[in-house]
Amino acid sequence: MTFGVPLEQRAEQTVALHCEMLHSETKPVRRAEINTQLEAIRGSDDWQLACFLVERAPDVSSQFFGASMLYEITKNHCGHLLESAEVAETLRKFLFTALSQGADSKSQSIINKLSSAMAMFAMNCVPDIWESCIYDMTCAWSSQPELLLRVLAEMPVEFYNLKVPLPQRSAIKTVLQRSSESVIKIIQTVSSQTESCPSLSNAAIECVESWMKLPNVSVLDWKPIIIPIFTSNSQDGATVARLLAILYTNEELGKMEHFVLEVAECIAFSIIPNLMEQIRSTEFKDSSGDPLVNLEDEIEHITSLIASISGFSEIYVYTLCKHAFHRPEESDNRCHHILRTLCAFSLTISSFPGQYPVEECFSEIPDNFWSELRMAITSLQSGSSNALLEAFRNTCENEYYSTFVRSLVSKLAFSRGLDSRFSKEEMEKWKLFRNVRLEPARIAFLFFETTTLEVLLDALQNASTSRDLFLAESVFHITQFIGDIISEKRVHYVVGMFKIATETDFLSGVGDSDVYLYLTSLLSLIRNTASCIVGCAEEGKGNLAETCIDVYKKCVDYALAYLNLPEVTDKCLQTLQRLVEGRTPLNAIVAEKVLNGCFAYFSNESNGAIHRIACLRCIGFCLSVKSSEEVISALRMVMSDKQKLDALGDGTFSSDDPVAAERQFLFELDVYTSLTDSIRMVCREGENPCVLLLETYIPTFCKLVSRYSSNDKLMTRVTAALKSGLSVLDPHSEKFFLIYSSVVEEILLVQPYSATNLAQSFLLTFAGNKSAHLVIMGKIANWMSAIQTNWESLSARTLQERLLNEDAQEDLLKFVASVLRKHWNIIVSHLKHHDREDVCRFFDSLVSYLCDHAGRSCNAEVVKKSIGIFQFMLTKNDPSVNEILVVKGEFIVATLFVRLQTDLLSSIVNLITDVLQFFYSNYSRETREVISRQPNADDTDVAKALSVNPANKREFLVLLRNFHKRIVNKVA
Repeated sequence: MTFGVPLEQRAEQTVALHCEMLHSETKPVRRAEINTQLEAIRGSDDWQLACFLVERAPDVSSQFFGASMLYEITKNHCGHLLESAEVAETLRKFLFTALSQGADSKSQSIINKLSSAMAMFAMNCVPDIWESCIYDMTCAWSSQPELLLRVLAEMPVEFYNLKVPLPQRSAIKTVLQRSSESVIKIIQTVSSQTESCPSLSNAAIECVESWMKLPNVSVLDWKPIIIPIFTSNSQDGATVARLLAILYTNEELGKMEHFVLEVAECIAFSIIPNLMEQIRSTEFKDSSGDPLVNLEDEIEHITSLIASISGFSEIYVYTLCKHAFHRPEESDNRCHHILRTLCAFSLTISSFPGQYPVEECFSEIPDNFWSELRMAITSLQSGSSNALLEAFRNTCENEYYSTFVRSLVSKLAFSRGLDSRFSKEEMEKWKLFRNVRLEPARIAFLFFETTTLEVLLDALQNASTSRDLFLAESVFHITQFIGDIISEKRVHYVVGMFKIATETDFLSGVGDSDVYLYLTSLLSLIRNTASCIVGCAEEGKGNLAETCIDVYKKCVDYALAYLNLPEVTDKCLQTLQRLVEGRTPLNAIVAEKVLNGCFAYFSNESNGAIHRIACLRCIGFCLSVKSSEEVISALRMVMSDKQKLDALGDGTFSSDDPVAAERQFLFELDVYTSLTDSIRMVCREGENPCVLLLETYIPTFCKLVSRYSSNDKLMTRVTAALKSGLSVLDPHSEKFFLIYSSVVEEILLVQPYSATNLAQSFLLTFAGNKSAHLVIMGKIANWMSAIQTNWESLSARTLQERLLNEDAQEDLLKFVASVLRKHWNIIVSHLKHHDREDVCRFFDSLVSYLCDHAGRSCNAEVVKKSIGIFQFMLTKNDPSVNEILVVKGEFIVATLFVRLQTDLLSSIVNLITDVLQFFYSNYSRETREVISRQPNADDTDVAKALSVNPANKREFLVLLRNFHKRIVNKVA
């Protein structure tokens, strides 16, 4: 509160500032200064000034400022002001008077703000000062029911803005919940008055909305009010939508099935008919026939009510179905009619005519309803089905879902010139709409597979008759989405679609962009149904198998035919790859076409590198069914630039354009990788073309590794090439074992990401040779030793250098964790049955490496991974491994206990305490001794943890975690 300056003078200064603020000639800099001053006044606790402005300010704007100031005071300073009983009583009387006298004379905005202030003030006075606030307001404003309702409506709203202690908040909530019965009676009294004005009715409805949003509200208590409101206000879409949304999101409603049925009946026979009448009478276009500029805003009242009805329907459709089919003999029961009405309504909305989003913007809203209806019927059928349920399922199939899918075809169809008619924002909405509405098509297919495909095939036939490219594209767009779940039993529908597509000239006389659109969807359909077609062609019988083989060949022809069309090249290659990636005998039928087409594309250097490499994968898949001689011949044609790579490896290559040269080298490596990844052949030893290719290239790869190990891009490609070669190697090959292990060792510390990926594949390949396990263990120990030694040298440098190198440590830690998880048996077996030297050397380096990261790293992921590896090893609880780790136990325990005293993620804290608990439960005396020598070892929680029974894991963990929280908070 401001002292020393008289109240009238403070008010005069505030009004002057406010007038200057609103004056048009006030400069922006001055306006900002005034705004700062006014906000300071508004944020103060000068309640006398606020009351003075509300009561005596000469203009409405200043009065409103006073009202908003009073609201902020009751919101932020009430606790302080209520310490004075005199101030509390003065404020209470002022608010009563200002609202009573100003209800008819002051502007609505001022009354609204004062209502909020009164609600906030009253609740702050609960429970000690003014617990009977609602009763007193009811008595005081019995002759002003609208004012009473406005204030009451603000109380639940402002409840969420209260700044009071938790016990008082709970007391306020209890008082409000206890008062809801009185509020209901007030609203019922007001609503029963036949001559009540619209503003009074609106106030009553707003009060209902507000109070129903209170936490833990009893929906059943409000039932006598809600149903009459739905009935009497069914034409007020916005009001019904809000109330219905509040109602169906209340968890308690689901427990009151009969109330649900009453609401559903009201929706079906009162709200929906009125809504449909509103929709019929609404103009969705302007007077000239063009779409409305702000369609979403113009029909928001319709859209919101559709959303509320659909929200209610999808949540409670199972309840409705259960009651509708509970007594099959009562075929004309109420719930059955409600359900059919909701289905008919949802279908009308889903198939509403007009171009989305300019002529309608709500047809996607009921989509979830169709999904929930399917689940409800399927669930009931799995229990005890009956004739009535089966009849309704047939109705769904023949009337609702089939019509829904048919409408989807037209709703998702493009139209000529759509790109030019739509703005960028409208086009984005349209494309999103097209993709979002594919999911309900999938739901329809899962429910009624045959009917859905029949509808789509029939729609495509109609499109063919009228040569409507856009309808045909829409059918392909929908079918491709469900293509991967179409079974071979229904492959004839796919065959029928492709027959229509190839026999109908959809592309004549249409623009290029429309051609690309059509081809993209048709190629996606082929790609997603490829497994179905291939399966039928290989395993089918009779004419259908022959038909599928013919379709398979035509699909390959189709993908190759448009390969050189840049706009669909990517889609053609994806489709072609899906058709031949199985390397089945079918590949032999189309191999020559694929090899010729893809090689021609690959040979054209003006084509993009990514697409050329994709062509090579298709070539590799088809070469897999050729003889070794043919494969070797093809490889010689493709792999033509090895000399340049050799020159690069020897250091004799030079170029005037280093950037272009590097790009060419990387491409050549990708060529090798793509081919060796895609070619899979069954050959006699020594005849595998990929092995021969690897033998030819591996000296070059080794030279590149030796000379360019610090080149990230080159090493990524070289290691990828080497990794692809592993898939064709014999795990007993000693020569390749030595070569690969040498490469890994050379780049492990320089290129950890590339090296560890290669090393993991190398270990998995050669782990299949048990006789190599001894050597593998030695290699693992060497690598771990090298990693630790290198990190130790980096750690000795500056903190900045350490931080710069920590990102690379994540890759190395992932590799270490992978080695332990995938090759744990080799490590343990070696420890038990062979010389322990390599294993001990491995664990010595590992523990030092992990402890350094766990104790010093600033990277949370590095810390988490390091301790996670400790936890993994200890969880295995292998006696022979534990024996080695215990030797390092003092180092591990001391490191982790000290780290526990720093600010850490809760997941890391949990890992640390788990590891410490292992040592304590198995080596309690030694663990106590180690921890006793560490900082804060005398803490009460630590002392308790180290005195609990070692078998009491939970208590130990809780105590150490509490210790961590307290230590960290103390430091903060």
